[in-house]
Amino acid sequence: MGPARVALGTARVLIALVVILLSPNAALSAGATVVVGQSAERADLRVLPQPRRLVDTQPNSGFQGAGRPLSGLTDPACFQVAGEAGIPDDASALMANLTAVGYQVDGWITMFPAGAPVPDTSNLNFDTDVNATANLVLVPIGDLGQVCAVGQSGTHLLLDVVGYLQPVSSARGLTCPRAHRLESLLTCVVDQSGMRDDSGAYVIPNDAQRTDFGTATRAMLAGGCGEIVLGASLAGVYRVAPFTDVNDGRRYCVLMEVGDADANGKIDRGWGTLIVDPVATRELNIAVAHPLDDSLTEVEGLGVFKATHSRSFLLAGSRRDLGGERNCPGEGQCPASDVAHNTDTMFFVATQQLAEFYGSADWTQLQFHGNISCPETDIHLSYGVRVPFTGSDKLSVLKSKLASHHPDWLVTMFGEPGERCELDATTNVEGHLLNAGATPAQRRFVHIEQYMDAQRSDRRRAENWIPVILENFP
Repeated sequence: MGPARVALGTARVLIALVVILLSPNAALSAGATVVVGQSAERADLRVLPQPRRLVDTQPNSGFQGAGRPLSGLTDPACFQVAGEAGIPDDASALMANLTAVGYQVDGWITMFPAGAPVPDTSNLNFDTDVNATANLVLVPIGDLGQVCAVGQSGTHLLLDVVGYLQPVSSARGLTCPRAHRLESLLTCVVDQSGMRDDSGAYVIPNDAQRTDFGTATRAMLAGGCGEIVLGASLAGVYRVAPFTDVNDGRRYCVLMEVGDADANGKIDRGWGTLIVDPVATRELNIAVAHPLDDSLTEVEGLGVFKATHSRSFLLAGSRRDLGGERNCPGEGQCPASDVAHNTDTMFFVATQQLAEFYGSADWTQLQFHGNISCPETDIHLSYGVRVPFTGSDKLSVLKSKLASHHPDWLVTMFGEPGERCELDATTNVEGHLLNAGATPAQRRFVHIEQYMDAQRSDRRRAENWIPVILENFP
């Protein structure tokens, strides 16, 4: 037989759970606080009203893993937990009934958090004298909100959720628990920001907050998510958690503002959202600096990000006219919340981290805007700096692809003779950061102005940009 002992930290928690569950006053709705392992991290135990099946690897089960039995002791099978079967996105551990069936040899099953090495302990041991063997397990939830299992090849695994642990210190707040697609997550984020009804706020972040935001951004770009611990200045203000889009099963990491100290149903600071695709196929940052003010750009940007499998999506967290007037780099007065014109915003911090993460490697920030001041052109493209075009540079190729796909669109570029739009992004702080002094091959910033009238709203639809971007940034 394989290992039959349970790790000491897990045993402590299981003992605590048994005591709680056997108590006549067991907390079935409000939860109970337990101490997890050596770290003394406090977590609330939340017991579901009734068990819910999460995994069943037997053929045609209709659950995760259907038709895919375990394939050995070194080939983990991983399953999505966070956001499934009543488990919230910020749960730290899964409590479940684990059952083994269909085994042909004596053996065991070991469960562990995704991203961690396989432990040298087991959660369940079985032998062929019994048709099915079950055990209560408590498993930390790992990368991308998943848990994994190994066991003798051919063994089928059933996992019925009983409850979960949720860190007491975790930012609960406005976490969009009903969002299961990126589109519904965006709707929730925008609603909770107060942008839609002009009830939002903006607070200039301090140095410590910007530093902690940058640290989290860099960790996300490096592929981290479930294990990221936010800095002290963001505790209760932000949360970082995995998110699975149920439409296509793709998994993302989301850094979103959740703090609502005054309990008014709106976030308190208006700093913005970052979404990272850890298995992206295009090194693009899709950036929306003025959501709602630049009508439809937030929906357009997310649609482009999702369909092109780009690396990251960056969304400003408030309307552009909040926080009071101040001196802005390279120009006169502008509102503090305008992330395209201030360098002390989380939007700018994320762009800095993107630049440092990629270094000399090629990538591009596509910053989508809308305007009502350039009716003589549909799309106006800019690097933010006046430079000669080579015909093979990013802007020239993008214009050519747009003309090919949309011959009825009038597309102009900053620096061309007789240009018809003055919105050239010359005071855009992200453009200055990424393109000032850069050679043609090193330009990472593309500014996209789109005229906003009802007759030409198709210019701001993601489906009209997706094939262009797929061709332009293979």
